[in-house]
Amino acid sequence: MAGRKGYLWLFGVVRLDLFRRLLADGRAGAAVVVAVEAIDTFRQAAAAGQAGTDVASQLLALSRELAQAHRPSEAAAAAQAAADVQG
Repeated sequence: MAGRKGYLWLFGVVRLDLFRRLLADGRAGAAVVVAVEAIDTFRQAAAAGQAGTDVASQLLALSRELAQAHRPSEAAAAAQAAADVQG
């Protein structure tokens, strides 16, 4: 997990965790901002060479959680990103 792809992967995972923590804390607005940033970070990780299946798995989990949080447009964006990174 060396180099840029490893950094971006880890940064995406951290952002996903922060999204979950903010949502659990009742800070939905801030959580959604972080979720959108996580989507972008995971896309960058895939572009840098991180395995598409790994990235897609995280993005699909994020999509489900966004849907459960009643954020359908962001959930769709995460699902689309998952499809995109798998080719």
